Amino acid sequence: MTDRRPSTDERVDRYLTGSGAGTHLLGLGMDGLIARWEAIADEVAAGYRLGLDDYLNDLDLRQILDGAVAAVAETRGPLLARLRSADARFRAATRPVDDSLWGAAAPGDRHRTWWYFRVPLRASGEMAEDLAARDI
Repeated sequence: MTDRRPSTDERVDRYLTGSGAGTHLLGLGMDGLIARWEAIADEVAAGYRLGLDDYLNDLDLRQILDGAVAAVAETRGPLLARLRSADARFRAATRPVDDSLWGAAAPGDRHRTWWYFRVPLRASGEMAEDLAARDI
């Protein structure tokens, strides 16, 4: 009988389960999680139209990714480069705000969880209304 080390994707799923992440993320692996963040960065750059609650859910994915990267040491090389590229696109498409969008319940701080302290430059529809309602 040989000991089989769990695959990276299995360890990502264990992290997701332990962190309370939604079951819809299970089975995506690191590649799939990063692909979702890349899509969010592109959506924000194109002009985010969903509401603030949807945006916070999208930002929570970046929080989950942060923990997954820490939990799976092999997340280096091309995957980490993709994450950094998506982060750069997201930062370029957003502007900083003084307070966390989660308010006092925000995990981390503006340096460690910077994504919670940024709003889209090109907000429209429901997002523009939600930001205006909060004087952001």
